[in-house]
Amino acid sequence: MANAHFESALHNPSCGDEVRFWARIDHDTIKTISFEGKGCVISMASASLLAEYAHGHSLHELAQCNGNFMQTLIAMPLGPVRLKCALLSLQALQTGIQLFKKGQSHAQSCHLEGKNSGHCC
Repeated sequence: MANAHFESALHNPSCGDEVRFWARIDHDTIKTISFEGKGCVISMASASLLAEYAHGHSLHELAQCNGNFMQTLIAMPLGPVRLKCALLSLQALQTGIQLFKKGQSHAQSCHLEGKNSGHCC
């Protein structure tokens, strides 16, 4: 996405799922958002549903989302392993929001399992 205010990527090395979000923000609200990724159906469906939900919502609202929110958004029960797949997109989006709030626009986060890996996903 051209002129994105943030780019944030996460990778789960235990299963290979990857997701990357880009967003444009206006008045602390997501105005445009896109993602790309690869992985299991739950991971990609979660990223798609979250991107749809995030559009038009405030950064504050999105920062408050959690695992219960994601299970409600997906509308199906998930065990602990599958919940991790669903949470990858939320963690990536929230990392991007944190970067934006810190003034690191156009910064990219590359994490493995939520920890800085020192290299890009």
